[in-house]
Order: sequence, then C-alpha cells, then structure tokens
Amino acid sequence: MFPQSDNRTYKGKIPGQPRDSVIRYYVVAWDSANNSARSEQYSFNTFIDGGSNGDGNGSGDPFAAILPYWWVPIPIIIIAAGAFVLKKRYL
Repeated sequence: MFPQSDNRTYKGKIPGQPRDSVIRYYVVAWDSANNSARSEQYSFNTFIDGGSNGDGNGSGDPFAAILPYWWVPIPIIIIAAGAFVLKKRYL
C-alpha cells in the first residue's frame, strides 16, 4: 500500500486474478512504535463485474453474468400467455 497526498489515506492494488476467484484480504498496519492492528477479513468474487477476465480492464464478455439465466424469461412468458388466454376465455 502507498500513502496518498494527504498522508492519512493509503491505497493498494490486488493483482488480477482468474475469473470466478474468491479474493480474501485484510489490512495490517504498524505505527512508529511497532504496534500493529489488523482489519477484519474482506472478500469479493471476480465474477461480480461480469466483464473482466481477471486483468481488471473489463475486456471479457459483458454478458457472462447473465448467460446462465437465459431460460428465466421463458416460463414467465408462458405463464403470462396462459393467463391472457384464460382471461379471454372466461371473462
């Protein structure tokens, strides 16, 4: 991690990881008296953005996150069409 211009904020970068990786990290800091403090553990999944191939620049398939769910609209359309037909027939 590197200090920012205000010398109170630090910024770091986690290297690119393969798609569908779960990244777990925590931050440890030391003061001038060599006392340390550790943050809680944080995590994220590299699949969340759906458009990255792990290099952080979004050059992967932007539809990768929704492709496994291509079938979801089909039963909704079938149910809606059935309800429409029943409404026409009985009302």
